[in-house]
Amino acid sequence: MRTRRLGHTGRRVSELCLGTLTFGHQADQATSFQILDTAIENGITLVDSADVYPSLAPPERAGLSETILGRWLAKRGGRDGLVIATKVFNRTGPRPNDAGPGRKHVIQACEVSVRGEPATPPDRLHRPLSDARTRPGRTPRVDTPRT
Repeated sequence: MRTRRLGHTGRRVSELCLGTLTFGHQADQATSFQILDTAIENGITLVDSADVYPSLAPPERAGLSETILGRWLAKRGGRDGLVIATKVFNRTGPRPNDAGPGRKHVIQACEVSVRGEPATPPDRLHRPLSDARTRPGRTPRVDTPRT
């Protein structure tokens, strides 16, 4: 598997990224584990998730993909050699700060990202949409940790 530099982080990741959009809805946990194992065996080192995945699932399932990913990481013994990316913006609950690029929502999303591994934040945070109400530089940023 060929690799590329991930932005300005200095980290190298596989050119292909495994998305977890279907984990917990179209793919149950056992199937998701099998997909993850196969991807890693074939050289994938970048895994993408989001605080609202799985897609097309009922709202109460939001975050289940990150939960399954966290359980898989715990079973595997950690994320050594992997880069975990997540996204925040979309609504994850009924409260006013449960959506958008505001500081509270972003920090909360990072704290619960990869829920089976709660002490470890994502390696890379993406904000897929901008919000005119949030000034540039006011949204927290997660960079790849130096190893």
